[in-house]
Amino acid sequence: MAESSCRKIPTHRRTASRASHPSTAPRTTSIEGWISDEERRSEFITLWKDKPLITPKFIQSQWFVNHHFTIQNFPAEQGVKFFTEMQGTYYPDLVRAFYFNYKFRDGVRFTKVKGIDIILDDDIWENVAQFPIHDGTSPILTAGIEGFNRIFAYRSFMRRPDQEIGRQLLAGPLKIDERLFHYLIVWILCPRGTNHAQCSEADLMMIYAMLNHIPIYWPSIILDTMLKAKRLPQYPLPYSLLISHICEYKGVNVSDEQSHKTTTANKIAENSLKQMKFIPFGNTYIHKDDMPSSDNEEEENPPTAPIPPVDTHIGSSSGVGGSSSSLEDHILNLNQRLEEFFLLSTHRHEEVTGLIRGLDSRISNLEHKFDKYEDDDDMSQDF
Repeated sequence: MAESSCRKIPTHRRTASRASHPSTAPRTTSIEGWISDEERRSEFITLWKDKPLITPKFIQSQWFVNHHFTIQNFPAEQGVKFFTEMQGTYYPDLVRAFYFNYKFRDGVRFTKVKGIDIILDDDIWENVAQFPIHDGTSPILTAGIEGFNRIFAYRSFMRRPDQEIGRQLLAGPLKIDERLFHYLIVWILCPRGTNHAQCSEADLMMIYAMLNHIPIYWPSIILDTMLKAKRLPQYPLPYSLLISHICEYKGVNVSDEQSHKTTTANKIAENSLKQMKFIPFGNTYIHKDDMPSSDNEEEENPPTAPIPPVDTHIGSSSGVGGSSSSLEDHILNLNQRLEEFFLLSTHRHEEVTGLIRGLDSRISNLEHKFDKYEDDDDMSQDF
């Protein structure tokens, strides 16, 4: 979402599946069944067989309706109600095979799983993800927003816009609806394995579009996220449920495949809000720092003895700055800086891990090359 682009989307509907169903018997649950190319099977085992998957999450829109969240209208308005509520069974090995063979060529995204070709076209988005097919007459968000200012947008999303902003734009200071939008982005719509607390420019653009009722072309966002997961060695694999449903829709044999099912632990609800420091207040939720204090608490419980004066010189070189509010602000600032340092160190660790995996891949390729000439005394002709 780096550039500004509102373009018309093809409106033709596909009524027939474009999978190529092989005439042979169904593939087995093994490396021979998952990957057709014999020469690439060793690469799959070395680099992809144990690659982690992002844990799928889902929402139940009615829960947000019951608690009077503004976000309750978002899934239907953006056409992602079915997608964000998607539950069921997913197949880790088939997901890895999907990404291993995933390619982008001449504007077409395609892959192959257990010998079946899969083209990611309107047929998939309409019948599996159940995204609406746009009529092509109204503009929709596909890449970016012209003149978008991420700092200005971020401040407008904050509970306290006058609060100091650090180097990293973090999700913690956001208002509750904006915070929930961001949570859905990083866990369901554009899932990533790390930096869930950080607001990227693309995240902020999508939040802006959601709040301002600008339709987003989600297939484009999802395809770009898939391609990123394919190209970056350290990126865990997203969209496990969607990909598993695509495989089933295209006729991939899933019998005897290792599988997992979503449970209530995958649902975004009370526990997720608790992690974001939002607590129940009446029939809705508010941030714990915004909990109002009782106005008549002092009247109901008057002090029975005089309160001794507070020594403002304790812990301070002057009489100013020793109040509890100043101390809380200082602690909050320290916590924010520690979180920023943690995010930076995590990012550096991912970069180093990616470089190491790249070196491992190159060394493995060299080993295969030398193994090929193990019984050959003269290799000069091929080098």
